[in-house]
Amino acid sequence: MDSFSAWRTATGRDQNSIVVNPQFVDAANGNYCLSAGSPARIAGLTGGPVGAYITGNEVIGIHAGSDISDVIPPSPPSEIIVR
Repeated sequence: MDSFSAWRTATGRDQNSIVVNPQFVDAANGNYCLSAGSPARIAGLTGGPVGAYITGNEVIGIHAGSDISDVIPPSPPSEIIVR
């Protein structure tokens, strides 16, 4: 298949995706904030936690709310033995 649209039509998957320029403020200089007119501003989900859940009760990443974890992650190992 030569395009995302063709793949989506053929497989019936990913019907809710959009493929457009996200219109970052200044990507060339590292400013990846969305501009006021960006189509990505109204796409996707909001409010849910993002990140990895190692023990099931922590939230890692950008998140606002009262359920931010108070669990401190363990220190990295001081030595690793490979056998």
